[in-house]
Amino acid sequence: MVVARAARAHAALAGRTSVGPGDIGAVAVMALRHRCARAPFDDEEAIAARIAAAVERAGCTG
Repeated sequence: MVVARAARAHAALAGRTSVGPGDIGAVAVMALRHRCARAPFDDEEAIAARIAAAVERAGCTG
């Protein structure tokens, strides 16, 4: 739900009335970072990279 709301806001700020895959990709890392299972020594960049890779596999890049 957070990703959907953030993607809508991202699209609206860009002046669009519909959400595209690029909007989802743009907000996914910010919205999902806290949801990742973390290894004890994972840093924020490693977590962001895992989310970005999943977003790319899902085809949500702009």
